[in-house]
Amino acid sequence: INIIDTPGHADFGGEVERVLNMADGCILLVDAFEGPMPQTRFVLQKALQIGLKPIVVVNKVDKPNCRPEEVYEMVFDLMFSLNATEDQLDFPVLYGSAKNNWMGEDWKTPTDSITPLLDAIVKYIPAPHQLEGTPQMLITSLDYSSYTGRIAVGRVHRGTISEGMNITLAGDKPGAASAIKLVVLPALFLPVAVRLGFRNEQLMAILIMLGSPSTPSGYIMAKQMGNDGVLANGIVVLTTLLAAVTITGWIFLLRTLGLL
Repeated sequence: INIIDTPGHADFGGEVERVLNMADGCILLVDAFEGPMPQTRFVLQKALQIGLKPIVVVNKVDKPNCRPEEVYEMVFDLMFSLNATEDQLDFPVLYGSAKNNWMGEDWKTPTDSITPLLDAIVKYIPAPHQLEGTPQMLITSLDYSSYTGRIAVGRVHRGTISEGMNITLAGDKPGAASAIKLVVLPALFLPVAVRLGFRNEQLMAILIMLGSPSTPSGYIMAKQMGNDGVLANGIVVLTTLLAAVTITGWIFLLRTLGLL
């Protein structure tokens, strides 16, 4: 059983989604006194949206004035408000105290171990699907060790991976986005502008709008929206460098044609 701990705050939205894509199910851990926290809603919503079946664990039932049954109802209402399916709403629930090392189905009857939780994982969380074919692994995070170097953490979705195997790294290419911004857009819309009668300063303004480099705000937007800020940064830098060449080329072409 591989257990993944996800960040609980919305600021880690992109990381949460990547990590959840590695999971076959989820355990929702809530405090028997405090109940679901604000960040619980965000992470739970992401898990439900990708179809994960939850197991609810109400922890810290040893606290004074705890309210496990009321917390259970709060969790059900939360899932219902997040549009959980009927199967997801039919979730198993366990109670216990991690500090005292026990879990069970009845919070009033302590057990002597956390075995009921492990049994519930085996019973309710579906086993991973083994797909045959060319190895395919989704990298969800990167780590570094001074001993082993860079470490890619992810999940093998297809085939098997062995030590020493030759692999291909596939991903989004900053060059494609830069080419579309600097070359394809001007090539498509400048002829339209010429046909509409735009010349000289007007045509130059249209060229600047179409072929200017992406702004650094693209990096900030990507990070705030939970997407790949590193990729966005690569696109911004590459597009800015290439813009010096492409805009000069477009101006030369338009002057040659007598349009500027």
